[in-house]
Amino acid sequence: MTSQGSRVFGIVNGIVAAMFFVSAALQFNDPDPIFWIAIYVAAGAACLATGRVAQSWALAGLVGLAALAWAVTLLPVLREMVFSDLFQAMKAETPVIEESRELLGLLLIAAWMAVLTTVSLRPRQPA
Repeated sequence: MTSQGSRVFGIVNGIVAAMFFVSAALQFNDPDPIFWIAIYVAAGAACLATGRVAQSWALAGLVGLAALAWAVTLLPVLREMVFSDLFQAMKAETPVIEESRELLGLLLIAAWMAVLTTVSLRPRQPA
């Protein structure tokens, strides 16, 4: 990655980390907050570790796999989900909306962790 590309990636990664930490904070009013806070904090920590900690790809990979495995357990909700309902009101009116949003969050975590793992494992280009 070029120096400019690294800088842009670092900014985007920082924004994503902040979004994960905000998501963790928003889980305190959830019926089962501990697991949700844990996965979002772990995702944010993986973002912060990338490029700063040796073997950060392992943390990103582990968090991504955990999010993906958890997402698989929520896949049945897709049969009942109406995509436009996810963005209607902030309060989840039905369990289907809540589980659909949870699934989306887990898939976003898994996708960004895949990006971090790939970036972390890519050989460094000489400056």
